[in-house]
Amino acid sequence: VGFDPPQGDDDVGRDAVLGLDLAQQVRPSHEHAHRQADPLRAKQDYQRWFDWVKTQWGGAYRLQFETPYKVRIDVSRCPFKDLATDDPTICQLEAALFGGVAGEYFGYAKVALAREAGTPPRDCRLTLYLERTPEALAQEGLTFAPGPLGAARDQTAAAARRVLAQVTPRERKVLELVAEGLSDREIAAALRLSVRTVEGHMAKIRDKTGIRSRSALVRVVLQANAF
Repeated sequence: VGFDPPQGDDDVGRDAVLGLDLAQQVRPSHEHAHRQADPLRAKQDYQRWFDWVKTQWGGAYRLQFETPYKVRIDVSRCPFKDLATDDPTICQLEAALFGGVAGEYFGYAKVALAREAGTPPRDCRLTLYLERTPEALAQEGLTFAPGPLGAARDQTAAAARRVLAQVTPRERKVLELVAEGLSDREIAAALRLSVRTVEGHMAKIRDKTGIRSRSALVRVVLQANAF
């Protein structure tokens, strides 16, 4: 599956590539239904995949087919928590995850993201258009359709793995919890460590990797590992 990013926003394009990479990795390999061949099968497969991914991704989602070619996904709890407040473009990961798999199953998907207020944002909405209707073409968003993404994704994943190779197993575990949206205090509770110890791990991780931003560290973890 390939995608057409919006023009002039490198951050959105970067997160769309990462989200699409996740979609490629978590899509069940035995399901290849496409709308042109069997619309009902594609819908059933996508619903089944959606129900599965809800148990893995950490957010709270609800899916509804408003028409055979228009899907609404309500996000009542963001898996990125406060990171989505600090770095709004990270929401494109979700858009590309759900849109990338829809593009695989239906042959086409365009995702429009409606981001609501709040800290972290609550009650956001993704609308997936599964056919090139006038309504779909009028929307701003990411478009997914069959096609090669190119070698850049593999190079990015390899670079992310090299970054993670610099940290210890304990520091990597801390990073995995950061990627789940946990704060230092929540990580300390999960690992039965003091907050100061977790802060020390985070300082060492930043020194070793040269990455200062928490959301940038999340992206590295996601680039190297899907679920």
